[in-house]
Amino acid sequence: MDGLHRDYLTPLIVSLTARDAMEGGRKELLARARAFDPGFEYATTRYSDDGVLQYALLEHAQYNLVLYPGTRCKSDWVNNMSCVPTRFRDGWVHSGFWSAVSESWPSLKRALGRTEGPVVFAGHSRGGACAVLSALRFGNEERLGAVITFAQPRVVCSTLAERILTKRWGERYTRYTCTSGKSQTVHTRESN
Repeated sequence: MDGLHRDYLTPLIVSLTARDAMEGGRKELLARARAFDPGFEYATTRYSDDGVLQYALLEHAQYNLVLYPGTRCKSDWVNNMSCVPTRFRDGWVHSGFWSAVSESWPSLKRALGRTEGPVVFAGHSRGGACAVLSALRFGNEERLGAVITFAQPRVVCSTLAERILTKRWGERYTRYTCTSGKSQTVHTRESN
């Protein structure tokens, strides 16, 4: 990914997906990113009709970072529990998370279309689920830099997990989990 490594990106993503950072708005998010790395040039945020942040896109001189927040409000919880599988290509995905991604996808697709360079999708919990599904929907393997998630729930069937997350994305997909109070890094070996 042009010299970028998940060890470099992980502390930045942890800092930016913290609840207070994501609630601060576009300018605060950009300021926080620039404090970590002055190469960040611009930030775009998308909010739902009820004022809840759906995603943030931070443009860096070398890459683009799409961040998804975790569960924020009652409507997010309802969406999280809408877990009846829905069809995606030749597999199944979590319908609630897919709905969340689909709602904001046209806006994100336009924003990404105006950028160049690799795209990193990242998020915590519900945001991690949305990051995985957005990367699947993005589908541009040449521009996919990485998918990095923290405490992400399962979002795709085992067929898609094996074929796409493990075989196609490989080391570009990192899922951080926490088991019994100990942090652990899972690189595509776990069904998603």
